[in-house]
Amino acid sequence: MVLAHLTSDRFADKAVAQVWATLLDEGTYLCSMSTMLRILRENAASVERRRQATHPPRKRPELVAYAPVEVWSWEDGNIAKELITAAMGHHGIPHTVHADRGTAMTSKPVARLLVDLGIDRSHSRPRTSNDNPYIESSFKTMKYPPVFPERFKNIEHARAFMAEFVTYYNHVHRHAGIGLHTPATVHFSTAIEIRRQRQVTLDAAYQANPTRFERGRPTPPKLPEAA
Repeated sequence: MVLAHLTSDRFADKAVAQVWATLLDEGTYLCSMSTMLRILRENAASVERRRQATHPPRKRPELVAYAPVEVWSWEDGNIAKELITAAMGHHGIPHTVHADRGTAMTSKPVARLLVDLGIDRSHSRPRTSNDNPYIESSFKTMKYPPVFPERFKNIEHARAFMAEFVTYYNHVHRHAGIGLHTPATVHFSTAIEIRRQRQVTLDAAYQANPTRFERGRPTPPKLPEAA
């Protein structure tokens, strides 16, 4: 039964933690995550289910212009300023904005905006992508699943994909860093009740067969106090 769930069309490309948390939220407890992993290993099905990034050698780009308008180069911080202004108008003004050292986020329009609003600026160290782990994590979640296209057909295709992905990322995907809850349930403070319901499901499984749990009464993952 466990293997049937893990290899079903619904969960075939999902990590074990995603399957476990989704079923638990639906009131179903089959077994622990470690047992799911063991069953997958025993059936030679424990390989990485997501596409992995490959980095073939890339030739350094060399652009040569022999006449005006042959090669364009541009940079404009006003686009970032507009995006930040719209986001803050919807979600409120934060204390700090962290970003890489790209030209958009270090541009004068963005710098002036943050100063005028009294927002502290924080920037990653040069050439250190993991200084912004949340962004890097969201990029990996977005680009590694099988549904990510090899190439977008046009800008409308890209926008449609991103709109669907953002909805999935915020309302469906269970994140390990927040106790296998979705960002939306944590943001709107419903994760506490969901965790309570998870405990009810786990308690029922424990009472039905306590010998299955060598470490005693199981508990769902804790919600972090800070991130």
